[in-house]
Amino acid sequence: LVTMTIYDLILIAVISSLLSGAILLAFTLTMIDKSFKKGWDPDNISMPLITAAGDVITIPLLFASAIFVSKISSSLAMAMIIVFIIISTAALVYSLGSGHIIMARIVRQSLPVLAVAMIIDTVAGIFMGLTEELLISLSVVLLLIPVFNAEGGNLGGILSSRLTSAYHLGTIKMGRTPEGETRTNFSVTLLLSALIFPTLGFLAYVVSKAFGMDALGFGDIIFICLVAGIFTTLLAIFVTYYLTYFFVKIGVDPDNVTIPMITSVMDVFGTASLIVVTMAVISAW
Repeated sequence: LVTMTIYDLILIAVISSLLSGAILLAFTLTMIDKSFKKGWDPDNISMPLITAAGDVITIPLLFASAIFVSKISSSLAMAMIIVFIIISTAALVYSLGSGHIIMARIVRQSLPVLAVAMIIDTVAGIFMGLTEELLISLSVVLLLIPVFNAEGGNLGGILSSRLTSAYHLGTIKMGRTPEGETRTNFSVTLLLSALIFPTLGFLAYVVSKAFGMDALGFGDIIFICLVAGIFTTLLAIFVTYYLTYFFVKIGVDPDNVTIPMITSVMDVFGTASLIVVTMAVISAW
């Protein structure tokens, strides 16, 4: 395989993240503004739309950044990396030492969590690598994984946003055992998953047939998505609630840390559950 240097890969990651971050920031602010003006609950609307926009925006920008970096000289790439390091270091020092309490708290609380989330995400990639032959032979499963994980992260993110908002408003208390309104949110999340994941399986089957991909039977795909989706959602509910509870107990604002942790954990659980259920279905043939 043809690969790039570590410096090229770093530069690609930095350029694509800066561009996608700027676009997503504008999109996020617009979505929140529109949600309030139209009377929508941002906890239910913003998270899935922002995640979907991130998938649509980030991947093309990643490829565009890779093409750009492959066209420039190594000396220019190195110079750009040095400039980015200087700027990011200066931004970090300023955010922590400028006296802006809210900005410093967000950066201080978010950075360690984002670092952990990045490491967790690699586990999903490792698991996919270990089951490479299965994914190649059943391309529909490979098609499902990113969308499946995104939906699992969306459900966890929506639940996290609702729990965090309710906690800040004082309408719920975070304890070792979930209370009434919290359990209602759990039930709604499970209901949504029972509707979303079979629909996802139907769409995957249609797309795989339309493009001539190796596909499982219609009933098998629906069953895999439903079982793996329900299992992933149960894990998402458990992880979301107790992560939120944990951060509240240690005095960290859940708004700053829970969603990146949840989406990363769901990448691992979603990938694992989808592949394991698929293997179980295949072994039952």
